[in-house]
Amino acid sequence: VVTPGEHVVVYVGADDFERKLTEFIGDEDARERIAAAGREHVSRHYTYDHVAAIITERFNAANGV
Repeated sequence: VVTPGEHVVVYVGADDFERKLTEFIGDEDARERIAAAGREHVSRHYTYDHVAAIITERFNAANGV
């Protein structure tokens, strides 16, 4: 699970988007930190093998296997 503010930036509505966009345009360190944390988290937890296992598990459960 990704964590807002740590691995990803989320917003609610146009005003929040504008505020966060302005904030991150001016804060290169925060942009780089969140981008790096997001890349690392996804590459560690969402490999093809991991995602394929989840899909297979859910398919089997839905079909009584």
